Amino acid sequence: MPFLITIYVLIVLDTLLGIGSRIPGLAELLTQPISKSTALWVILIMGPIVALVCGFGTYRYIMRNESN
Repeated sequence: MPFLITIYVLIVLDTLLGIGSRIPGLAELLTQPISKSTALWVILIMGPIVALVCGFGTYRYIMRNESN
């Protein structure tokens, strides 16, 4: 079940980014290139944080629904 929720969230996020990239005010913000150093810091900092949050959420979900 959590896997399906993740897929649905990714579909909604992709849809919102697609719609946002066609709105004149947001298109410039969403389509501008970013530097490699900024992307590297975002990946190095946000990657482990997202992995920990998702892992903890999955663990909590499994422990909560273990008796079912």
